[in-house]
Order: sequence, then structure tokens, then C-alpha cells
Amino acid sequence: MRKRKGIYVLGTAAMLALVAGCRGKEGKNPENQVAEAASPTETQEATPTPEPTVTPEPTVTPKPANYMEANGIEVLGAGKYTCKGYVAEQWDENGEAIVELADCEYRFEFGGEEIEGGTKIIRATIKTLPHVSQAGWSAYGTSGFVDLQTGKSFCLMESDMSQTTLLTREEGDIELQLSVETELPSVTNPYYKEIYTLVCPADYKDAGFYITGNRMEGDMFWEWVGEWRLLNYIKRGKADLLVFGVNKALEDMQEK
Repeated sequence: MRKRKGIYVLGTAAMLALVAGCRGKEGKNPENQVAEAASPTETQEATPTPEPTVTPEPTVTPKPANYMEANGIEVLGAGKYTCKGYVAEQWDENGEAIVELADCEYRFEFGGEEIEGGTKIIRATIKTLPHVSQAGWSAYGTSGFVDLQTGKSFCLMESDMSQTTLLTREEGDIELQLSVETELPSVTNPYYKEIYTLVCPADYKDAGFYITGNRMEGDMFWEWVGEWRLLNYIKRGKADLLVFGVNKALEDMQEK
């Protein structure tokens, strides 16, 4: 049976100077001899030199390096993050989950990369801590791959199988092979896990992953699954959007 991709799990019950000249005076000396006082040399008032007019240089607005910078999206590394997402607190009279905005915990773990010839294999895991209530446990969200340069994102149609797709950029198409495995919470694993494997060209440096809360209203989720979409169109409702960068995770690992 084919499994639909995306975090939509319900369990238990249902799933920031002017220099002035001085003139002398005439007077008589004690011997009544007339002496003419010497007049000091008059200082001519200096003509001020006009200051040169400075033409201000035009302000150059730097061009954003990529889609993330242009849209003010911070690229995060590996770690634990708390942000707004959706959870189910209770059920209505029809047995449907009542989904509400709440603080949710996510983790991004970078599993490293391997280069074989002209190919690179990247592994990463996104974890969601399920919300536990009287209704049971729930984890609502959408995650997937994103190209940090263009902001194009891809959410797999199915889990536990690979899908090959072409990422179209100005310099040409890039072939990517993406797969994800899912793991449900258990006694030994408190998280809902999505374990990604990306196979791409060895010189590809813009790999990233994202997660955002999703209320799963109607069939909205299926509008973009299995298709390339700009990242801003993935975000739904008031849930936050987190973006994790593979290169950022690598830098963090090297600094430790």
C-alpha cells in the first residue's frame, strides 16, 4: 500500500576673524614735541575660500545573495527549535480533531555527507515532538527539501521510496534523487522522525530542508505534494516556517 508523505499523524484516540585694523592716535610727548604715531599696517579682510561642493555618492542597495536573504528567512543549523505549529487538543461532537496553534518542538539532525566520484549523498533527520493531550498524541506539519538559492521546495508524494526530479535553475537543470523514511514515536523514540537521503551532484552547495505547521484543511496539502513550489507558498496559516541548511550544519560541526 502506498503511504502518503507529510506529517499528519494522530495517534491513540484518532490519530528586530574678522581681523580688525587698529588705527593709531595723535598725541604730544612731555617736551611738547609733536610725534606722529606710526600707523600699523592695516590687515585686509581675507576673502573666504568657498568649500568645494561634495556630491554624495549614490547609495547602492546590495543585491540579495539568494531567495532566503531576499525574503528574510534565517537558515538554521542542526539543533532543537521551538516555534508555533498546530496540535490537536480535543475532538468535536463529530469525532473530528480540533486543531489549534501552539508551541511545538522540532529538531534538525545532520547525518553528514559522502562523496563518491561526481555524486554526493546527504543524510538529515527532522524530528517533531508530538503533542500529548486527552485526545491522544498529535503532530501536524509539512516538511521537505528546499534549494536555498531559488527557494524552490519539494515535498515527496510517498515515503519509504526514492523519487528523481529535476531542479531548474538559471545555470541549468540539476538532477536530484530524494527519499524519506518515517518512524513513529515509541517507548524508546519520543519523536516523529523523517529521515531524508538526498543524492545530488558533488558540487551542489544549496541543499536545505524545511518544516512548517499544517492544519491539513481539505485537500490543500495535496496541491503541492510531488511538485516544485516556492517556499513561501508552503507556509500555511500562522504557523512558523523553519529552514535548515546543510552547509550551515557542516560549519557548526567544524566549529565544535
